Amino acid sequence: MEKRPFPFSPFVDSLLGEKILIIAKKHGLSEDFLLSSLKKNLSLPEFYFTPNSQKQTLMVRYPNLIRKLIESGDFNGLVDIFLKISKGQTQEFEIPAIDLSFELIEWLLTGFEMKNQIADILNALFGVSEFQESWIEEIWIEYQKEL
Repeated sequence: MEKRPFPFSPFVDSLLGEKILIIAKKHGLSEDFLLSSLKKNLSLPEFYFTPNSQKQTLMVRYPNLIRKLIESGDFNGLVDIFLKISKGQTQEFEIPAIDLSFELIEWLLTGFEMKNQIADILNALFGVSEFQESWIEEIWIEYQKEL
C-alpha cells in the first residue's frame, strides 16, 4: 500500500504562513481569499508536506542556487525558481512543494535585506499585487515576536 502524503496547511503548518495571514488580515484580506488565490495561481487543489528525506536534500541545494541568483541580481529568476518549486516544476523535484518555498522565503526574510524581492515572490505565488515592502516589514516584526 502506497503511503499518502500528509496535507499541508500554509497558514497553520508554517510560522511564515501564520505571520503572512496575520498581516494580510490586518490589511483586509481573508484567509479564504489567500488560500483560494494560492491554489488557483499554482493550479493545485491541495497542498502536501514534502517528504522529509527529499526536503533535507533540497534544502541543501536550493539555498546555493538562490544565493547565486541574488549575487547576479537575477531577481526575475529568483521569483521564477520559487514558482517552479511551489508548482513542482524543477529538474530536481517534480512534486509541488509550497512548504519548501515557505521555508526558503523564511530563510530570505531572516538572512537577507530583500523585502521588496520577498514581496515580489509572495505576489507571484499568490497571484496578487497586494504584498508590498511595508507588509514584509510587518511580517518581519510579527516573526520576531516568536524569537
